[in-house]
Amino acid sequence: MDLLSEGVDETAQCRRDVEWFTSSIAESVYVTTIGGSAERLVKLYFELALHVSPLVDLAIVSFRNNAAWRGDTVATTDVVAALERARWLLAAHGGVEVTAYTEADQLSLTPELGIVIYARSERWAELLVTLGLAQRQEPRLAGWTPRRQTLREVGELTEILTTVVTRLNLRRVSLLEDALP
Repeated sequence: MDLLSEGVDETAQCRRDVEWFTSSIAESVYVTTIGGSAERLVKLYFELALHVSPLVDLAIVSFRNNAAWRGDTVATTDVVAALERARWLLAAHGGVEVTAYTEADQLSLTPELGIVIYARSERWAELLVTLGLAQRQEPRLAGWTPRRQTLREVGELTEILTTVVTRLNLRRVSLLEDALP
């Protein structure tokens, strides 16, 4: 049987439900969890960041070298441009949390290379569907998830994070007290 003559998109069929999301609501906060391949999720994080706000507060935490930085009212386009240089290293190694947030939305790339969104509206689910992600009732079970305590420093990733932090003029903060919103 020739699938192409049937009008079936072979690529879409092979990748069906590769990128997925779940949605829930807790105490008037919409929680969206997104899963998929590491490379695609890092790229998707940059795409979604542009939908948060033109200016965001930013927190970056590296569990690989126990360092954290924050910045207030950073241009979202600057965040995306600076982190784009780290894209492949983030996808290959993980261990870094990047959170862009406003009073209405919080978008996080987790150290385990997932995306979590906390929001005051349900607009994210609609956007994700238009981007082609499949909505699920429950997330897929992770086959393997690294423990943050066992992560080791990766020299190239540390170097690129230093460049990102400098370019965005972020300040170093205490990992435990001030890192995340």
